[in-house]
Amino acid sequence: MSGFVLDVHDYAGQRVVLTEEVFAAHVYSAAKGEADREFRRVALSFVPQVLRRPRFVYYNYDDPKSTRLRYLDLAIMPDGKIKAVLVVVDTASVPWQVVTWFAMTKLKGERTAQGGVIFGGSQV
Repeated sequence: MSGFVLDVHDYAGQRVVLTEEVFAAHVYSAAKGEADREFRRVALSFVPQVLRRPRFVYYNYDDPKSTRLRYLDLAIMPDGKIKAVLVVVDTASVPWQVVTWFAMTKLKGERTAQGGVIFGGSQV
């Protein structure tokens, strides 16, 4: 198994890791544009916080049999803009694994109509 870029426990005490392979696929892949790669590098610094203290955790609304959870919170980016940071975690393995992460301004595609909120919290 690979090494880990991140190894944290989420809000419920579950161990979640980001493997070096997944990190490299998102940050060093030539298939992604330089702007996307740089934005993920910046967003990565917020991933531990999002996992430990998410605003919401919900499951994939497209596939009820999916083993993926979506952790969401807000963060202030280095440029001062507030963005939603989403971390997608696969629960099929132990430890659980981050499969992707990113920051976004609009939440048009995020919904729970066909999925469900597992955790709803807020930070003080």
